[in-house]
Amino acid sequence: MKKFAALVFDETIYTNAAVYTAQRFNEVLASADRLVLHAVADETGGTSPTLLVQIEHSGDGRNFGNKNAAAEIPATSIPPSATTSLIGSDSSTIPTLPFARLRVVLGGSGSLVGHIKVYACGRDW
Repeated sequence: MKKFAALVFDETIYTNAAVYTAQRFNEVLASADRLVLHAVADETGGTSPTLLVQIEHSGDGRNFGNKNAAAEIPATSIPPSATTSLIGSDSSTIPTLPFARLRVVLGGSGSLVGHIKVYACGRDW
């Protein structure tokens, strides 16, 4: 059963450092047993850009760790100047701690840039 669907990330990224969903989504993202993610990248540039999205969770809302060993959307090549749609899901049976966030990483080099949107759909088992 669907619990929620929301646009949880909508930013232009200019670095290959990790960026995260806003804190206001931490409890919402953790409220579902399973997350399905849809990332849309456009207005990308740089050398060999890639996009990675991974769920992190926390018991205290301050110290986060990866929920699963592998990223839900692994580092995937995204062509410059094209719109790319990527989908991934939380296939784990590990319960989510009370707080969750998404780590978004735009990989590559050069004049790296990308407008990234991530939609999340929370479902119960």
